[in-house]
Formats: sequence, C-alpha cells, structure tokens
Amino acid sequence: MAHIAHPETHPELRRASTQELLNGLRQEEQIQRQSAALQGAMLTELERRGIRDCTGYPDAISLVRGCLHLTLSEARTRVARAHALNPLDEPKPGMFPAATAAAAREGAIGAGQIDEILGSLAKLPGTLTDHDREMDEKKLADLARTGGPGIIRQAAKDMLAEHALNGHKPAAPHPEPARRKRDEEPVEEKVQIRQRRGGGHHISATVTDETCASLKVLLDKNDHPRPEADGVDRRTLSRRRGDAFTLLITRSDSQDVKPRDGRPGKAAHPVSSKYLRQGRRQGPSHLSRAERRRLRKSAKAQPGGA
Repeated sequence: MAHIAHPETHPELRRASTQELLNGLRQEEQIQRQSAALQGAMLTELERRGIRDCTGYPDAISLVRGCLHLTLSEARTRVARAHALNPLDEPKPGMFPAATAAAAREGAIGAGQIDEILGSLAKLPGTLTDHDREMDEKKLADLARTGGPGIIRQAAKDMLAEHALNGHKPAAPHPEPARRKRDEEPVEEKVQIRQRRGGGHHISATVTDETCASLKVLLDKNDHPRPEADGVDRRTLSRRRGDAFTLLITRSDSQDVKPRDGRPGKAAHPVSSKYLRQGRRQGPSHLSRAERRRLRKSAKAQPGGA
C-alpha cells in the first residue's frame, strides 16, 4: 500500500527537541488557562453592564452558546465557573475562593481542577469559621498547582473526615428539584408549523396513541408504489409517508364534505372496521392488536363509521 504524505502544518516541530516540545506543551496549556480565566472575567463584566441591553441575548448562558457555539451543558458550566471566580456582588467573608481565582488567572490550574475545588468547598461544614474555610480553600488551590482533580478529591475527603472528628458535620447536599417523567405527563395534542429558510415548512405534532395509530393507517392506505425504470421503489419510509401525507391532504381538500340532516358529514377518509379486520392483508403489519382494537372503537364512534 502506497504511503500517503500529509501536509505538515508545523514543520518546525520536527526540528525541536523532546524537551522543547514538552516545555511548549506546558506553555500553551498555561496560555489557554489564562485565556479561559480572562473570558470568565469578561463575561462577568458584560453581566454587570446588562447582557440584554448590551448584546440582545436574554442571559449569560444564551450569550455563551450563541457567541462560542457551545452545548447547553458546557455553557452552563462555564457561566457557573465564571460566577464563582468573578462574583458580581461583594462575596460573604470566607465564601470567595480567592486562592483558586488567583491560580486560575496565572494559568496554573485548569477547568477540571477548578470545578473539583468548588465542589469540595460546597461540602465543607457550615459551622466552620471564615478563617478555617479560607485555609481549606488555600490548601486545595496550592495542591491543585501540582496535582490533578483526583488528588484534590482525596484531600477534600481527608479534610471532611478531620472536621467530622472535631464535631463539624458536612454540609447537606442541595436537593434537586423533582422532575416529572415525560411518560407520566398527560398528552396535550398540538401541531406546530414553522417556515423553513430554504422554502417549505416544518411540521411537528404531539398526539395520543389513538390518533397516531389512525394516522398510520391513513398514510399506509395512501402509500402507493412509485417504482423507477427497473421496477424498484427506492424511497425511504419517511419519504413515502411524506408523499402519502401530501396525497391525503390533497384528497381531503378537494372533497366537499357537507352536513346532512343537520348531522356532520362523513369524513373524507374514515377508518372503517372492515379495513381494520382485513389488517393482515391490507393494513400495516406494524400495528399491534391493542392499536387495532383502539382504532375499531374510534371507527364505531365516528358518524357514518362502518
């Protein structure tokens, strides 16, 4: 197999010694950490001026996501880190991690170490004096200059154990708000239509199981084969359902449904029980027995249903 030569973006690195590469690796990491600390200070200054008035973004998280193209989780983490190291208001005595903030500005510690220190400080007993909290924070920050998050975590555990021997109980963790499971929420049927920039519209809907099963039946009834020259229909399932949906709407729009004797007219495409009984031959095989039973009940409830 022939060797493929890739273009060298940094040819000067081949001439550098191993020690020079290691030193450069540390220097670049320090510069990145200093830049991250400076970004946090900039973000806090923007918040102090009013992010909505200055930039048009509703809050700091939206600003970070929009400007830096980050995920929601990463944006939240960065904003929380910036708030901890660059408080907007005057912090309470013993609550500001001064040593951690100074090490971050120097580029001596990174995001992982900062987050581990902040998490450890949140677990310190509330009965400690301000001086004791400041000394614990300084110990962790000094340790972070030469160690990683694992070493900081172990040192924090030792601190909590020592405080417990002296009668100080660890701070209780903040309870997370209870969240309802999506499956337990009542289904509120709704349809949203948004216009696409490139033309057309995007439709999204939330419906009940019965409505979804009825829609599947109607789409399958209007899903007609469209073979190519070789007799093969190469459309994907979503494309076939899109074509069937368009045909269903076109037929429903072209048929005039008028009321008879003061009663509602018959639907343009009712789901008949006869069709459901023939589901093995005509209906979609992906419908379960429970779905077919629900559809039969809904068909009997429709005016004019078979």
